[in-house]
Amino acid sequence: MDSNPETENQSARQGSLGLALPLVGVIVVVLGIILLLKRNRDEAAEHTYAEPNQPSDSGDQIIWGNFFNPSNRVTYLQGEESRAAVVHASVDTGTNSNVRRADYAGSASCQECHADKYRDWTSHAHRWMNAMAVPENVKGDFSGNKSISYQGGIGTFYQEKNEYRMHTERSDRTRTYHVTRTIGSRFFQYYVGTLLESSGQEPTEMREVEHVLPFGFWIDEGEWVPTVHIFREPDTEHTAVDSFAGERIVHYDIGCSRCHTTWPYGDWMITSSGNQRLSFYSPRSVTIEARRYIESEHPNLVTMRNSDTPGTLDDYAALVKRIEGQPYKDHRVALGITCEACHNGSKEHVANSTRTNTTVLPYFSPVHPLVHSEAEDFDSLVKKSDGNVNMICGRCHSGGRPVYANGTHTWNSTEFADGVQGYCYKRKPGSHSSSPTLTCVHCHDPHKTTGPKWQRTPQQDDQGCIECHQQFATADAVEAHTHHQANGTGSHCMNCHMPKINEGLQYMVRTHRIFNPTDSAMIEANQPNACNLCHLDKPIDWTINHLREWYGEHHRYAESKIFRNYPHRDQPVGREWLNSAHNATRIAAAEAMATSDPRRWLPELIEFMTEDTHLVNRQFIQRRLDAALGIKLREKGFQFYMTKEQRREVMARIKPGLEVAAERNRR
Repeated sequence: MDSNPETENQSARQGSLGLALPLVGVIVVVLGIILLLKRNRDEAAEHTYAEPNQPSDSGDQIIWGNFFNPSNRVTYLQGEESRAAVVHASVDTGTNSNVRRADYAGSASCQECHADKYRDWTSHAHRWMNAMAVPENVKGDFSGNKSISYQGGIGTFYQEKNEYRMHTERSDRTRTYHVTRTIGSRFFQYYVGTLLESSGQEPTEMREVEHVLPFGFWIDEGEWVPTVHIFREPDTEHTAVDSFAGERIVHYDIGCSRCHTTWPYGDWMITSSGNQRLSFYSPRSVTIEARRYIESEHPNLVTMRNSDTPGTLDDYAALVKRIEGQPYKDHRVALGITCEACHNGSKEHVANSTRTNTTVLPYFSPVHPLVHSEAEDFDSLVKKSDGNVNMICGRCHSGGRPVYANGTHTWNSTEFADGVQGYCYKRKPGSHSSSPTLTCVHCHDPHKTTGPKWQRTPQQDDQGCIECHQQFATADAVEAHTHHQANGTGSHCMNCHMPKINEGLQYMVRTHRIFNPTDSAMIEANQPNACNLCHLDKPIDWTINHLREWYGEHHRYAESKIFRNYPHRDQPVGREWLNSAHNATRIAAAEAMATSDPRRWLPELIEFMTEDTHLVNRQFIQRRLDAALGIKLREKGFQFYMTKEQRREVMARIKPGLEVAAERNRR
């Protein structure tokens, strides 16, 4: 029988006075168990990632499921057994192709006809996600004048023989790296390279494989910082990668570079990352004759069986790994995210176009004689449709990250994966209202970089929502819906439906999952809800009562979960979140405090800066406090990447000065 929250509420609050004293001991034990289970559960959630799509192996086919429509399937055909049926069910694309490396013209070929878009692209963050380490691309300070003290060692950065060097030194190990490439250009720039020299025995791959180096440059702050999120483990004080003697590396061209580099679409479809993303988000059923494609494009790598004996899943996986490990210089289209990363191979378009006319437009869907897609006709397959546009973005802005209780990812780069879980994307026909399916370009101009800050005003964002949700076009309708003054903070669509709970690069940003403040999973788990991100000082019962009063008594929350997950139920939710075992909940709360009223929450934020175990959390809040108090904590001797003991010592010394600065700014 389902539990009734109201009945649970009564039971929890009633009891026999005569039994009260004998039960005290039992209650203490039970509460202790509950809190222990809660902490274990939250700590487990800290390491939870979204489950990847999983294939089935059926005869000569590897078949993947689809997120939007169960009838859509992406199939990797390895033999000939099923080919005839596949071809019969697919659109005839003739000899057209836009997926081979030879099909790509290069971004420079776009400039003559599309000068404005080309100019926008050259300053776009996409362009600089992966670039050679040459003076015009490097933003870090390699003058030799700046260093970083971290984990008991020192990192220094300089130039030698017109090349860039990163040198790390600690009592147990000295290393010098050759910096070969850069990652990013907007907030941070990380570096890729190989080991040149070391005082110790090192794995051979550190010298031979280009990998992500231990320190990056924080552009806005002009300082060197530890790299984060390179491995899946959280960057806590107990799990942080050893930047000086650690031997684990991330092979850049097998990992991050799959999105930071423009791949031939056909090769990308074959990779482990590509086949999952294509299958999960494809707007239609697609079959790739994988073995024949690989034989055609990579004959030197083929190790599978002959044409009438399909290879096993293990054979295929080994071959995919070889394709992923090929050198980028000879097998990728270009470093960075180029025009054809989105428009696909467009050599035919370039060859058949002038400044004023074209007879061949770029195809917005993969086309090749060995790629078979189900669609009404050729035009509907390749046109600029909602499904095709979203798939372009979904190719990279998806994947696995740590998640909140409702499945929303906690940090950036998975915007599409979050978006399609929300209310404005149609998962399958008839699953939502008749409103148009949302596309990424509804809010984002793909040719223009976002820049350091989101450029649109809240009012402009609201209008973007009202284009579909016309029922909220008037101020009266907005107030009736939000129960806040029209055009106020509490009435802007995104504040309630896309709150800032996603870890960006130097501050929290909006989640791309559009969901309601009434979300039961988040509220029951004591994780961020839109109401308390503004009303940090209110207890959870205040929030629940308002939600049920405003949006209906049918919004019910399991009292047993509320009781278990809110040990200090009558306390401000903001403080509850700040002490959560769930890392993302803590940083969302701290950011909300630091941006809404940092002086009011200064004691909590000082403790957070001192005690929180996650380096990124402290980094974000140090930047926020610097801005709020008009100071630079690092100039006072405090750095977010210090050890806890160091942080405690420095904070005890500078805390009175911070309080004075807060009072001064209050006036």
